Amino acid sequence: YNGLFSHGELQISRLSYDGNLIWGVSGNDIFTNGFKIDGNNIYAKDFSDREYFFNVETGQEITIK
Repeated sequence: YNGLFSHGELQISRLSYDGNLIWGVSGNDIFTNGFKIDGNNIYAKDFSDREYFFNVETGQEITIK
């Protein structure tokens, strides 16, 4: 993925190998109920059980229908 990922309660971030922030995203609540990188997507679930899908390269949220 040409970088590192950091998953905390408040934010999921992608960092360069030099430690520079490439992107960071947060949710409506704290991320505590799941986190997975699957191919080009990141899956996360917050405390309220809302599911999020983010693009690995851009950090943009993906709408799943």
